[in-house]
Amino acid sequence: MTKVAFVIGHTSGTGFEEDKGQYSPFLDYTEWYWYAQFKEELNKIGDVFQHDTNVTSYNKRQKLMAILTKEYHLVIELHFNSFHKKSANGCECWHNESNEITKELSEEFCRLMKQHYKLRNRGNKPMRKGQRGAGFIFAQEPHAILIEPFFGSNENDCKKITKCPQDLFTEVLPKTIKYFEKLISQ
Repeated sequence: MTKVAFVIGHTSGTGFEEDKGQYSPFLDYTEWYWYAQFKEELNKIGDVFQHDTNVTSYNKRQKLMAILTKEYHLVIELHFNSFHKKSANGCECWHNESNEITKELSEEFCRLMKQHYKLRNRGNKPMRKGQRGAGFIFAQEPHAILIEPFFGSNENDCKKITKCPQDLFTEVLPKTIKYFEKLISQ
């Protein structure tokens, strides 16, 4: 059976580190709190991890998380996007630029988000070392992707996702995992 780890991006902000991620005025949640409310759904399809709020260095947090998730087949870090221009919208998925499996997986995740939520497919985004967010992707031994299914700064994206937010965890992510299983069995 495929072992999947979900990492809630950023931190709860309850420890030393106050990085809760972007705030969405349309959801009235930060990234961390939006995903934390769906832990029960996530636990049905994988194991849920949170970054240690007492580790102040981003890179050290990522390396520590990589140690905790090294026995998994797939690790998915959960985020939502945000941009100062309110017109920015859609789904993106980041992957290691040299990993063909996670490239295809990223494409499939974005395709499923477009199909299910009618969100713009901004596509898979190859991550290079040194880029913002690369610490997570490149620290992981297993296959890893960083999902940004919607823009928390876009009212229309938020309306679409809040109509049935649990479907991300009961429909889209399980189908993404099944696609991953197909990819690694070839």
